[in-house]
Amino acid sequence: MVTFVVFAVLVGLAAAYAVRHLNKKEVVAAPPEPQPETATVVVAKINLPKYSRVLDDYVDVVRVPVDKVPEGALQLKSRALFRLVRETILAGQPIRDTDLYAVGEVPMLSERIPPGYRAVTLAVDAGSALNGMIQPESLVDVNLTVKSDRPEIGGLATMTLLRRVRVLATSENRFPASEDRPRNLRNVTLAVTPEQANKLILAQKYGDLSVTLCSSLENVAEGENEVTQADLSGEKDLVNTFDLLGISPIEPEPLPQPKQVVTRTIEVWRGNSVEQVTFDSSKILEAENATLVS
Repeated sequence: MVTFVVFAVLVGLAAAYAVRHLNKKEVVAAPPEPQPETATVVVAKINLPKYSRVLDDYVDVVRVPVDKVPEGALQLKSRALFRLVRETILAGQPIRDTDLYAVGEVPMLSERIPPGYRAVTLAVDAGSALNGMIQPESLVDVNLTVKSDRPEIGGLATMTLLRRVRVLATSENRFPASEDRPRNLRNVTLAVTPEQANKLILAQKYGDLSVTLCSSLENVAEGENEVTQADLSGEKDLVNTFDLLGISPIEPEPLPQPKQVVTRTIEVWRGNSVEQVTFDSSKILEAENATLVS
C-alpha cells in the first residue's frame, strides 16, 4: 500500500512537471540590431597652417556613420595629398575639397598681402637666417648693421629697424611646412607698409640686413598691428662696439677757438679827397714792427 502511494506521488509530480514544461513558452532571442552603414572621411592629424602642403603623415582616415559625413568631405587620402591648405585646419577636423587648392594650384602672392601693405624682398645675411629655419608666415625682426667712422657709431653698430614682420616667402620656400629641406636663405619677402618698404630699401644701401625669428607665443593685443617700427617706439636696441666691449668712447678733442680778427680803419687825405683804409691784425703788426725798426 505504501509503495502504491509513493508511486502515485511520483507519477503526479512527473505529470505536473510535464504540464508545466509543455505550457512554458520558448524564449526566442531578439535578432541583433543592424549596424549603421559607415563611410570613410579624411581628417587632419595635426594642425595644418594656412598655405601648408598636405603630406601623408599629416592626415588620417576614420569611419563615421553615413549620415554624419560632412558635405564635401574627402573620403580618400590620395585626394588630399600634396595639395595646399587655403585656411588653417585644426587637428581632428574633416578635410573638405574646398579647404584645399586644386592639385598643382598655388595662391598668388598678391592674395597673401594684407590690405594696405606691400611686399618687399630683401637680401639678408645667410649666416644669420637660422640656417633656413625661417619659413613663410613666420614673424621676424629686421636688423641693420652699419659701418661708420662717426664717434657715436664706434666703427660698427647694429640696431632693430622693424619688429614682428610677417614673412610672405623666402628664396627657398613660398609656402610654410614645405617638404623641402632647410637651406641657407639668400632673401626674404616681407609684408610691410609703404613707408616701411622705403625705409628697408634705403637701409640696404647703408649696411647689411639680417632677420631674427620671433616667438609665436608672444601675444599681440587685439586690433594691434603686428608690424611695429622700432624707431617710432623708441626701442632701437642700438648696440655698437663700445657697448659690446663695455668701454667708453674716446671723447674727441675740442676744436680750437677761431682767432679774433682785429681791424683798424684810418682816413687818408689826399688834397681835398679822403679815403678810408682798413688794416687787419697782420698788417697792423707789420706796420708796428716797421716803425720799431726805423
